Amino acid sequence: MILTRNKDRNKELAISGKKSGFREKVLGGLSARGGESVGFRMLPMIDVLFLLLIFFLITARFHSPESALPFRLPAAVADVVPGKTLPLEINIAMINGKVALKINDTKDLAVTVELSEANLDQDLTRFTNELAAILPKLHRSAGDPVELICDDKVAWLYVAKVYNLLYGMGIQDITFGLSE
Repeated sequence: MILTRNKDRNKELAISGKKSGFREKVLGGLSARGGESVGFRMLPMIDVLFLLLIFFLITARFHSPESALPFRLPAAVADVVPGKTLPLEINIAMINGKVALKINDTKDLAVTVELSEANLDQDLTRFTNELAAILPKLHRSAGDPVELICDDKVAWLYVAKVYNLLYGMGIQDITFGLSE
């Protein structure tokens, strides 16, 4: 009886023009009773994907932008901006084996103070007094910018001491001059 069914089936396939391969045998066994073929139903799968997407969007924690460090970017153009004061230049250089601090300005009011290792604190105090005396003459205040121009031979200790001294005087806009 089974052999008769297979022969009848093969005859039906031959008459209808269908191939009798492995794929057809497997899919033929999966067909629904009403003649409807069985396949994946995509609509429930799309619903599940949207539910997962909504779940992850709701539970995600987005970070606020970091703004812990306030900073100012330099101007894109090196031209002089009207109304903005030019920085007061303080040169730190080695002259005859001693460190010399020179306050430069366009009004020919230049002050030079030499620092020695033996009397470093006294020399720095004298530099502070000279700087405090010359700032009103130059019509400058502690809010004006200061630019430190350092020689390559100067030890970092002196640069750090001068920087700390200026910061202690209330000057907060301190930059370092770069040379090529």
